[in-house]
Amino acid sequence: MQSLWLIWDLLSAPQKPWVQLLSNLYLHGDSILCAHNKRGVSSIWLSIIKALPSLREGFKPHLGSGASSLWYKDWSGNGLWCGKVPFVHIADTNKKVADCWVSGEWSFNALYTVLPTELINSVQQLSVGNSPLGLDHFAWRGDISGCYTAASGYRFLTPGLAAEGDAIWKKLWRIMIPEKVKFFLWQCLHSALPTNQVRADRRLAESGACSRCSCPHETILHALRDCPYSREVLMSGGCSVRWSFSVMDCFQWLKGIILHKDSITLSITLWWVWHFRNNMIFNDELWQISVVRRKVILSTVENSVYNAKRRL
Repeated sequence: MQSLWLIWDLLSAPQKPWVQLLSNLYLHGDSILCAHNKRGVSSIWLSIIKALPSLREGFKPHLGSGASSLWYKDWSGNGLWCGKVPFVHIADTNKKVADCWVSGEWSFNALYTVLPTELINSVQQLSVGNSPLGLDHFAWRGDISGCYTAASGYRFLTPGLAAEGDAIWKKLWRIMIPEKVKFFLWQCLHSALPTNQVRADRRLAESGACSRCSCPHETILHALRDCPYSREVLMSGGCSVRWSFSVMDCFQWLKGIILHKDSITLSITLWWVWHFRNNMIFNDELWQISVVRRKVILSTVENSVYNAKRRL
């Protein structure tokens, strides 16, 4: 999602210093929608390029007054037109987009520069608003306002999961558990829990291997369920059926926990499994399984007492 914000700023906030810096380094007049990977680029630029194929269709040109240069500004999202013709005739150098919008349709007959047919066809779905105050810009398809938001970005990237995800989030924030546990589950659902694999994917760690069992990939699912140390804690509670060890998708697994009738106990257990892991790695201290179980039981009782007082 962070890449979407960066792309949106590159399209809509040219005044920002970092946008000007990256544009001058990598775009040279083109819009970000036409950017390509290059050798030796920064990690920030590389993350933008990797995300671009999935996001490009979310943006569309919106022509206000048509005051943009026909040749030297990427107003269509297809790249600079000056790079798509053999040469720009000197008589056409100062042409604006609005100069080719005549009586509500595109007309390039007055140009001395010969345009490829595919270039002409690429803009037939666009129109110029002829508004003297309207600026030519790119709009976000995911929201009626044309502006990007985190919520609309999520819906755009996960159309099949949007309705399902909405139900999960509502249920998550309604579970009567400590806020720190809710935030922990929120991190898990967003694949943001800093396991070794997550940190390695973001270039924050050299290896994604599990520090406890040496599994080559310490994913969130591995850290909370599949690592032998974590599994022993889960099994010790006598509720192995509720943990669904056969489910291999992390989001679906967490969904089952959040929607379960015993979601409070299961959520608190996962919270302590995570702390069990951290204590072992960072403090070099291995808690006995019985100690972890006592912590889970104590936290569950304290949570029940707190919830009972809230109802008074």
